[in-house]
Amino acid sequence: MTAERGYWNSLTPLQKVAVVLGIPASATVLYILYRRYRESRDREAV
Repeated sequence: MTAERGYWNSLTPLQKVAVVLGIPASATVLYILYRRYRESRDREAV
């Protein structure tokens, strides 16, 4: 656990913001891709 804290503390404030914003952004992109995949599969099933 101390290694993780050391890594986080070594980041600049800008890098910390990028990490914090990047996680929800990547989750959103994955969700959109998943929805598109599901919709395309639903159309093929009909």
